[in-house]
Amino acid sequence: MRYNLQLLRRKGGNDFVTFSVGDFGDYKHFENDFVPEFPFDVKATFKEVGNTVLLNLSFNVTLNLVCDKCLEQFSQEFSLSEDFTVESKETENAECIVAVNGGVELDPIVWEMMCLALPYRKICNENCKGINLECNKEE
Repeated sequence: MRYNLQLLRRKGGNDFVTFSVGDFGDYKHFENDFVPEFPFDVKATFKEVGNTVLLNLSFNVTLNLVCDKCLEQFSQEFSLSEDFTVESKETENAECIVAVNGGVELDPIVWEMMCLALPYRKICNENCKGINLECNKEE
């Protein structure tokens, strides 16, 4: 979803938008360790403070993952919320979102939030015993 920052100015510097994510077609070519359960809703809050725009994105999403121990698929719910600063021009601050042609593409930010939320080790449950390998050696 693209948000036009001109709307923010017309609404007195505060705006709240909810949008639904139905797929990430642009990201299908990336190899990833998760598959989101679609659709899910994202809440975007914009606030203009001086020349700066503050953005908060929050959403709940269920991700289908593969256990690193047993290789079985499992689902895990994530509740994500992140604050960002939106700049109207290129900046060296890596934590800022840059508005292009007066707008902000929100889908790539949501995608990145999910990627960064993944645990280093994805384990289906605390009692997972891993792959059951039986030795077929003849004695």
